[in-house]
Amino acid sequence: MKEAPRAGERDTPDNVLIRINIICYRFMGFNKWNIRWITLQVLILFVIGLQTFETRAQTSASENVTDIPVFLAQGDSAFAQFNNAQAASYYKKAIALDSTNFRALSKLSQVYTTQSKDLIDQEKKTEAKIVVDESVRLVDMMLRLYPDRVETQYQLAAAYGNYALFKGGKTKLKVGRRIEGYCLKAIELDPDYAPPYMVLGIFYRKIAELSWIERTLAKTLLGGLPQGGREKSESYLVQAIERDPEMILGWYELAVTRLSMDNDEMALTALEKAVTLAPESSNDLHTLELVRQLLTEKYDR
Repeated sequence: MKEAPRAGERDTPDNVLIRINIICYRFMGFNKWNIRWITLQVLILFVIGLQTFETRAQTSASENVTDIPVFLAQGDSAFAQFNNAQAASYYKKAIALDSTNFRALSKLSQVYTTQSKDLIDQEKKTEAKIVVDESVRLVDMMLRLYPDRVETQYQLAAAYGNYALFKGGKTKLKVGRRIEGYCLKAIELDPDYAPPYMVLGIFYRKIAELSWIERTLAKTLLGGLPQGGREKSESYLVQAIERDPEMILGWYELAVTRLSMDNDEMALTALEKAVTLAPESSNDLHTLELVRQLLTEKYDR
């Protein structure tokens, strides 16, 4: 028989039943009624145990739901301080608690895209490819879970845009068509969302810059290219900054497109606007360096 709980010891359900059992044994003896009573105790303990387990599970689940917003807020704070690695770790903690949490998935995808571009700009190709591959796996999962979210479609375009940089000509051309499709779908879902307009603006300028050989290859392998051009590039970049005037990359890419059109005066206007804006990501820091470099080299500013 179990020992009786000591004085002052907390009265758990188990301890209470132990006391009852001792009383029964002392006053009733070890008989068939006592055995039946002990059997009843076992059943009672089993029911109490199940209830306790369910209560603890509900409490744990409640705490997890509370933790997700905390991790997301911490991730946002780290990202705003350009600490991408720390931001990713917080978003991953949120995903560990809820693997389908859209905001956590979307934020982690944004971090991966930012990290990829930083590493590419630093010419760290091996490290960049690792992050790009992770980014592609993540956005593919987002596509399965949330195909009709504008962020999903845009981040597919951003992730596969980086992915294409590591591929050969044929694959790059095929991915290019997909990028255009993702952006157009994003605009269809939310015409006021700026980022896909910017990506299309860059994409259409890149098409205009393709060599005759690349165009011939695209026609042979894919039946042709999307209709691009510098004017179309400028149009989409203007639409991007109209929707988000604080987009540093949008202003810089608009300046690049206008310079390719020999419109130096309007390009200068875009660069002067970009340099006044506050960076919102580590990518913006690098873009501002490019803006200042252009202002110095092209305009002696």
